[in-house]
Amino acid sequence: MPESTPESLDACPDLLIAAAVHADLSAEEFSANHERADTAVDSALPGWVGRSAAALAARSGTWAAAAATLSAAICAHSEALRISALQLAEMDHRNGAALTAKPSRTHPW
Repeated sequence: MPESTPESLDACPDLLIAAAVHADLSAEEFSANHERADTAVDSALPGWVGRSAAALAARSGTWAAAAATLSAAICAHSEALRISALQLAEMDHRNGAALTAKPSRTHPW
């Protein structure tokens, strides 16, 4: 395989799609794990009292917000990979068609 240079493009739409699917699965697993953790904390809260209960409830809310932000970022990354794959495939199709098109007489070669 030739070496990559700053001017070269080494990408494959199929691999970008595979990476997007992997990101989706990671997001699903991440969300499921955090939902289980949220449920465990919520189940534990009735046994806590006073400032400890308030602190745990506040921390739980912070964790849930952070988890939602991270999950959204993973999903956005997955979507960006899918869009890149589609754009790369479209560019490849256009460029391939241009290379196989009948040459114009206006070019000296």
